Amino acid sequence: LAFALVFLYIAIWLLFPFFTRNNLYNYDMAGMYASSWYTANYLFPSPIGWNPFFFFGFAQSQFYGPLYPYLTSILALAMPTDVAFKCVLALTLLLTPASFYFFARSFGFSRNNSAAIMLLMFGLLFAFPYGDYGGNINATFGVGFVAQALSIPLFFFYFGSLKRSIDSQKLALPSLLLALTILAHTWTGFAAVFIPIAFFLSRPGKKSALYLAGHLLLAFLLT
Repeated sequence: LAFALVFLYIAIWLLFPFFTRNNLYNYDMAGMYASSWYTANYLFPSPIGWNPFFFFGFAQSQFYGPLYPYLTSILALAMPTDVAFKCVLALTLLLTPASFYFFARSFGFSRNNSAAIMLLMFGLLFAFPYGDYGGNINATFGVGFVAQALSIPLFFFYFGSLKRSIDSQKLALPSLLLALTILAHTWTGFAAVFIPIAFFLSRPGKKSALYLAGHLLLAFLLT
């Protein structure tokens, strides 16, 4: 029921007006759309390259997270680029409450408690309706911080995945999620790097240190 309410709200009050009324030219969203368009039409399958159309030319996606434009480029193989851009944001919004729930469940909360935590965390995205804080709804739609919006669910999926994997010493999934978080947005990736440090401080020892060092190394190589 909690997920049904959240997904219904996202579909009717967020995604429907976004798909029907937003031309993608508001503030920072215009720049992200331009990056996605150039990647899809000139660079793909490479995620980086030289863009001659702005600032007398610049290194496209080499100093800003390339994941959002690259995901848009993949979808643009089957649909117009603007529709692909909006679909990536739609998927991001639908994954965000799921990542909150996964995060809570990873720390041992029951299904009902995790659903309540998910509702509270999702509600926080609306807590500052006039503030341009990266990841909240106003910043995502009003200013166009879509790359940071993408990094939020990746961050919480990563946090929960590392919690689930640290005892079993599995490296693949948490390392991939950390790499994707870093590639989505630099500041969220910077915050994510502190998570394995916190896990090590909470359970110091050689085994933990070797696992977390291997995890960070693999994430770095994937990035």
